[in-house]
Amino acid sequence: MEFLTGTYILIAAASFFLYIIPMMIAFHRHHENYTVIFLVNLLLGWTVVAWVVCLIWSFIGKPKYYGEFKSSTLPRSRYEELEKISELRSSGVLTTEEFEREKSRILK
Repeated sequence: MEFLTGTYILIAAASFFLYIIPMMIAFHRHHENYTVIFLVNLLLGWTVVAWVVCLIWSFIGKPKYYGEFKSSTLPRSRYEELEKISELRSSGVLTTEEFEREKSRILK
């Protein structure tokens, strides 16, 4: 009898984990519609169709960027770009011709 109770608890825990997978994926990806995915999955996820929709929706769509992620996408100044290619040349990644080509592109 105790074995059956433990089995039921294990099945319930696994089912709960599967039920919240779309919410966890959307949260981990910083999905822009995380709140909507959370609510639809919470309220309608039991209808398997809504759960599948939430699962697919959590994988597609743009993630929302915060703070440091957004600042890294901003264009750098010419000075910063010149410093970067200078470091690449001194480390041997860029040849002199490649450095001159990039320098002329940056300074245009």
